[in-house]
Amino acid sequence: MGFIKAAGKKKKKSKALFLKEKNTGAMFINYVLLLGIALFLGVFFMVISSLRLQKAELDEKLDDVKLATDAERVRTAQLDEQKVYTHTKEFIEEQARETYGLLYDGEILFVCGEE
Repeated sequence: MGFIKAAGKKKKKSKALFLKEKNTGAMFINYVLLLGIALFLGVFFMVISSLRLQKAELDEKLDDVKLATDAERVRTAQLDEQKVYTHTKEFIEEQARETYGLLYDGEILFVCGEE
């Protein structure tokens, strides 16, 4: 009988050792999974912060482009006004006087000595 009890105890110990080894393996897998999740979250948050910085830079560029577009619209409006003015009789007379020195009949040109 003593022999059977000793054999029974050995089986329990071996069973307990087997269970501990199984738990150790499961704990190792859990640690590896936790480490993997932590690495994933770290990379995820780094990418998110990088994208936020990129978005801020692109927003600044967009503001600059909007300002440049508004400036070009103002310049386009000025050029349109100048285009209309160049087709008037007043502009043609002004250019004829300044560029070619032309006068109407009966007009006298006075020249100052400073020029």
